[in-house]
Amino acid sequence: MLKNYIIILLTICISVIAQTLLKTGMKEIGTVESLSLEKIIPLAIKMGTNVFVLAGLSLYGIGTFFWLILLSRLDLSFLYPFGTLQYFFIFIVSYLVFGEDIKLARIVGVSIILVGIFIISKFG
Repeated sequence: MLKNYIIILLTICISVIAQTLLKTGMKEIGTVESLSLEKIIPLAIKMGTNVFVLAGLSLYGIGTFFWLILLSRLDLSFLYPFGTLQYFFIFIVSYLVFGEDIKLARIVGVSIILVGIFIISKFG
């Protein structure tokens, strides 16, 4: 079971890094204000040629590979809640890397998620 927990942590870390790269890429591209037809193709080209976006998407592919391994070994109802650990790590990265605000409601919400994961991992 320890191997599975290691792979779970690996997939979570890969996903968090991927999200961080995607956010970095989109900060470079800028805010998407409109999805009008004349703007979609240039936007898709910008996204498709941004190194951070491409790296983030590539990492998602790698993370999906490991997630599929876990799905072959564990019950989905046991495994899936661990994916929510991403919320905790994204919460930290968002604050440290992007300087995003941390509001009390977010802290409470993430804390509740962590309690739920603990219960599932112990009694699950």
